[in-house]
Amino acid sequence: HVELEVDGQPRSYEVYAPPSYDGETPLPLVLNFHGITGDGAGQAASTEMNDAADERNLIVVYPNGYENSWNGGLCCGEAFEDAIDDVAYTRALVQSVSALGCVDTRRVYATGFSNGAILTHTLACRASDLFAAVAPVSGPRLVEPGACDDARPMPILMLQGVDDRLSSYELAEQSLDEWREDYACDGEPLLDESLPSALCESYEGCSDDASISFC
Repeated sequence: HVELEVDGQPRSYEVYAPPSYDGETPLPLVLNFHGITGDGAGQAASTEMNDAADERNLIVVYPNGYENSWNGGLCCGEAFEDAIDDVAYTRALVQSVSALGCVDTRRVYATGFSNGAILTHTLACRASDLFAAVAPVSGPRLVEPGACDDARPMPILMLQGVDDRLSSYELAEQSLDEWREDYACDGEPLLDESLPSALCESYEGCSDDASISFC
């Protein structure tokens, strides 16, 4: 558990490093954002990403939201109502982790669930210099018009349940279309039906060799 101050607000995050971490070899960093009402410890338990950190030799951070919520641009909870700058918090967090440990700053990634996914989309728009790729899960892109105009294209993996009652599949499809337009992706999608309970479509012909996948 690490505490820091951002814009006069006390903030915190949970961090996990694999047993192989030696403090000298730069490791990839994954930020894993919880859903609304959640927290970093709960996200660690529900996603079991510490196991992936052990297998893939990476550092995982589970950020703690302001009053258990994230301001993802046009949503959600008290973080949105109080206009908390969670992009600034994320930048401060990455600086904090990098000061504490040996991070490969070329391999910083973000993922998140629901409200955390909404923030993940926003980070791809407003902090594209910071991330190598993002993977929002069960949450749409909810940003102000033009917020993504200057974003650097990066690989995006979107995961969305067809029957999700809180985050609609239609909004996810709309988010996919918005990213495809921003990244100038052309051509027909490549379909992958190898996963047992999902259909994935990937768009490869995007700006700067970025790709967008939607499962």
